[in-house]
Amino acid sequence: MSYKKYKELLNKKEAQKYIKSGINKATDLISPTLGVKGNRVFIDREFGDIEGSDDGITILKEIELEDTREQLGVKILKEASAKTNDKEGDGTTSTAVIANELVNQIIEDDEDVIIIDGGRDIVKIKNGFKSGFDKVIKFINEHKIDITSDNQIANIAKISSNSEEVGNMLMEIFKKLGKDAVVNVESSDSTETTHEITEGMSFERGYISEAFMTNPDKEEAVLENPKVLVTDYRIQDIDDIQVIIDLLKHKVNDLLIVADDVNGIPLRTLIINKLRGNIRTVAVKSPGFGNQTDYLKDIATLTGATLISNSNQLAIKDIKPEHLGKAIKVVVNKTSTVIIGGEGKKEDIDARILALKNRIEDETSEYEKSKLKERVGKMLNGVCTIKVGGVTGMEAKDRNAKVEDAVNAVKSALKDGIVAGGGIALMRASIVLDDKDPGEAILKEAIVKPFEQILINANVDLGAITTRVVLGDNVNQGYDVSNDKIGDMIEMGIIDPAGVVKTALENALSIAKMVLTGCGALTLIRDKDKEDINKLGLD
Repeated sequence: MSYKKYKELLNKKEAQKYIKSGINKATDLISPTLGVKGNRVFIDREFGDIEGSDDGITILKEIELEDTREQLGVKILKEASAKTNDKEGDGTTSTAVIANELVNQIIEDDEDVIIIDGGRDIVKIKNGFKSGFDKVIKFINEHKIDITSDNQIANIAKISSNSEEVGNMLMEIFKKLGKDAVVNVESSDSTETTHEITEGMSFERGYISEAFMTNPDKEEAVLENPKVLVTDYRIQDIDDIQVIIDLLKHKVNDLLIVADDVNGIPLRTLIINKLRGNIRTVAVKSPGFGNQTDYLKDIATLTGATLISNSNQLAIKDIKPEHLGKAIKVVVNKTSTVIIGGEGKKEDIDARILALKNRIEDETSEYEKSKLKERVGKMLNGVCTIKVGGVTGMEAKDRNAKVEDAVNAVKSALKDGIVAGGGIALMRASIVLDDKDPGEAILKEAIVKPFEQILINANVDLGAITTRVVLGDNVNQGYDVSNDKIGDMIEMGIIDPAGVVKTALENALSIAKMVLTGCGALTLIRDKDKEDINKLGLD
């Protein structure tokens, strides 16, 4: 897309009109994908294969409307759904469906009249949104339950991926590796979907710069058979980067740098070399807080690296190729780093784990004990790699996205519990909202929409099913779309992670508040003349 240097100014009514239109169009496209009977959307691209997807955020990322004023609404919806995806890995379509109804309630259709002009008070609505949100979250927290069986893990994964095979596979993986399992999902060269567990670990630090990404679609940097440099120094001087550049002469193609920080000339030099294709490098900050050197020893031991530290009487200038560790693969995103197949010696890894276990016994602080146990678990359990196959590239990519969603859904459920699925949790929570409060009344209309959309997509009688569902006092009573059955959703295995439900609502409300208080907009203007020239190859 080419855009002009100046922007179009929209007043309040114009901005809300076009934002609403963009949100409506995007939601109309993705809402039919919701639920077990949902459909898929085909995505055409200028380059690459056609993709068929029922993943909300995947579709939203591809929407580019000709009218940039409407595109503003799409961008707002996309950003909110992306936040849900980043935090929970699922629930993006529900975010859009709830947000769409909130916006429709806020902006009336009669000649683009805005609600404030209709006599309702914006402050009261905002306050109602807050009180209503608090009530719904309280309801969900009161009715969520912890995961207590392997079958519940399988059901969460099955619902998220729409695949019993994936559900059973993830049940076995999490049963073996525990709730903090590190699971990496990648494409397979075959038609089969397989998994293997190798030595490895993860830590909560992402790449220092997005320029290190190798896969922009997944916002990841992937290194194959990389060397690993581990140091507690800050790499910031020109002399430091010269040492690292010298390492490149020793057939180092991919390099992971774990350091206190990398900035200034060294960071710019690494980025330039990566962009030029000279070397694939990713720099991440040291994990942990406080004594980071201790955490770095875990990474060094696992990868067979020598920790470059004053504690070892080694400086940056002393780095030699033999100080570098090695791994089979490293995957880094915005928030975490996964090291797969670290090539440290088994006896060194066992000794490090034993030392950490001994420290647990001697530690008096419960917090420090929990952190040490977490580190032992990471070194003991390893990393599971799921290789997702498909008959065609389109099928493989779709299945890959579904497996990733399922992994994230299981992690969310293990962390924050589960609630009745199929939109029931929010539909039941709507009873706690006050019809007389303008904000809560709007919210009440919106949070039942995922449940209604699932029934619409299943092509069943919405009114009749809703009437049957709401009868009775069981808050988990709902409708099994696949088997046309009313019953307890948790007992039937139709469950959602509580965290996904809460996050979807939170991010949908963030859109509503933005639209409610917006006083205008500045939008990009497409430069059609330049685009036409580009198409002719004359630019």
